[in-house]
Amino acid sequence: MVLLDGQFCETTFNNYRKTFTTFLSWCVKQKYILVNPMVDIDILDVPDRKILFLTKAEVRNQLDGIDWFVKESNRVNGSNISSHKESITLETLVATYIFAGLRLSEALWLMREDVDLESRTIYIRDKIVDGRKWQVKRGRGKKSRNRDVPISDTLFPYLEKQLRQHDFKWVFPSPTGNLWSSGNFSKKLRCMQKQLVDHGYIEKRWSCKDFRHTFGTLCAMNGMSDLEVAEVMDNSPEICRKHYINMATKYLRKKVDFMMGQNAEA
Repeated sequence: MVLLDGQFCETTFNNYRKTFTTFLSWCVKQKYILVNPMVDIDILDVPDRKILFLTKAEVRNQLDGIDWFVKESNRVNGSNISSHKESITLETLVATYIFAGLRLSEALWLMREDVDLESRTIYIRDKIVDGRKWQVKRGRGKKSRNRDVPISDTLFPYLEKQLRQHDFKWVFPSPTGNLWSSGNFSKKLRCMQKQLVDHGYIEKRWSCKDFRHTFGTLCAMNGMSDLEVAEVMDNSPEICRKHYINMATKYLRKKVDFMMGQNAEA
């Protein structure tokens, strides 16, 4: 990312350029101006950005740190059941982002009927709740797509504990039992991450997007194909190949060296 005169990065510049171009094209049609001056301003190339993800060791450190956070919250707040439940909800949300690869709002909008522990499946669906509409989004200009996400053996106990601790319709309710807004949740997550850094459990603060990238990358390192990762994460195979499969290449060297190992003489 390069800042232009200390103000904008390439993506922001291109977005502004598009907005002004559209507006000034309208001005030309209305005959307020003769020529759109934006036609002489080129679109900037946007450099590829490296994605951030946790290694398996960092995932373990993250989970160990959150386990400490839950116990510390319980010790500090004593009989404050609401506060203890909130810390468990935070713990389960982080585990869900890491082990299911959901987007930020996909997890926050999960309702009890969207999580089937018997079939071990999370259902990501468009929905209308209390007059509020939520739609699955793949990205700007892309159609939404409902999908089923498998619940791994690692994630299962977190979700089971979370659903057992409350009776609200939301899987991850706010402290008041309502839909947890992305802004308020993100603020809580940043505060928790800061505490984990301060107490030496992790070296840097991670975001929900980093957790999602972790899921995609570690699944690729575990042998999932670009099509399989794309299906579970609701991304295009091209994006998964670019971000996750390529990152996993060095971990696949042993798999392509078929002349080594126990089957070398077969």
